[in-house]
Amino acid sequence: MSRILVFQHVAAEPLGTLDPLIRQRGHRIRFVNFERRPDARPSMDRYRGLIVLGGPMNVEEQARRPHLRTELAVIEQALGQGKPVLGICLGAQLLAHALGAPISRCEQAEIGWYDLETHAEGAADPVMASFGARLPVFQWHSRTFAIPRGAVHLARTSSCAH
Repeated sequence: MSRILVFQHVAAEPLGTLDPLIRQRGHRIRFVNFERRPDARPSMDRYRGLIVLGGPMNVEEQARRPHLRTELAVIEQALGQGKPVLGICLGAQLLAHALGAPISRCEQAEIGWYDLETHAEGAADPVMASFGARLPVFQWHSRTFAIPRGAVHLARTSSCAH
């Protein structure tokens, strides 16, 4: 049974519908909640993949929130080991930043329910394929990023490409 490491930033923001999908495929999940344990020092050594969830902070807040530097180091470790990394919201910002892509403000903040539209690559992805072509997802963010070189763009909303 493989293990997946999940970085959580707010206790009220869990994996949601991903949790049962991951467990049904025989994976065990270990959460590191940086809201509760900002000094945690996780490592990818015992894990097959990494999921980094969302949170109210942004990647440029590393001086105020040192755990973001820890997370970036673990993301880089996972990438260096060839392990899959899924970033959602803040997690996508951190992943893009770790891969050298610039982070910027969205033209329009997304707050509320938006349809997440899966690209062809997302439809072929083992995680995203489970959700179908459109999935209503609650959004609350004002940042976006360029797609890093070599990254796979899985989905978008009508007002935010990344």
